[in-house]
Parts: sequence; structure tokens; C-alpha cells
Amino acid sequence: MSTQGVTAAAPVAVATGTVPALRAGDVPGGCMTPARAGWWQAWRARFGLAEVCGTIAAVGGFAAGYLIAGSLLAAAGLATICEAVGFYGCVGVKTAVAACRATAHLGGVQRLVAGHGTRSHNSWLRARPRA
Repeated sequence: MSTQGVTAAAPVAVATGTVPALRAGDVPGGCMTPARAGWWQAWRARFGLAEVCGTIAAVGGFAAGYLIAGSLLAAAGLATICEAVGFYGCVGVKTAVAACRATAHLGGVQRLVAGHGTRSHNSWLRARPRA
């Protein structure tokens, strides 16, 4: 390889004035722009407890599978099943609690059918004659 006729020059930095310092979250076009700043809090509020439940269930399933079968493959399979049950079980319980809170003002059959249509679909519950 020949280096004859090759000239390299370092780029020169020229100061054009002062530039205001920005915090890491305020960098224009950065990953933590103000529009996306709350994604972590929203994700944690929605899935944080479910992730913890799923992880604890997976560790417990792995330990139980390994102690019973003595096989890493059996332990990993049981851990996967336990994690899914723990995660989605927690999501289901949180959803059921939220649904109960949202329909707490309704009573009886109206509460059961609250999620299956609009108010006009449920009008037969209020309009029927009482015996």
C-alpha cells in the first residue's frame, strides 16, 4: 500500500458563539423527547405488577421442575408455563377489578350485560314490566 500523494488534515472546530446546554431528556430528536417521556411510567403502571408476578412464577416453576424431575428441560418447560399463568393471571385479575369498579353503580343483570352493548341494547332491562 502506498501513501505517496495522500495528505490528511484534521478538521478544524470553529466556535460560532455560545450554545445553551440541554439536559439529556431535552435533546432534540433524542430518545426521550417530551412526547415520549412518560412511556416508561405508563408501561410500568400497566404491566409492572404482571411482570413481577410472571417472573416469580417462572422462578418457582423452574425450581419445582428441577427438584421433581432433575432435568433442565423439564424445569424450563414448567417455568415457561408458570410464567404465562402468572403474567396473564395478574393481567386478568387487574382487568376484573377495573371492570368491577367501573360497573359498581349498576346492579344485578345490568352489571352482567354492561360490557355487551350500548345503553339502548340494555334498555329491555329497564322497560320490562315487573311481576
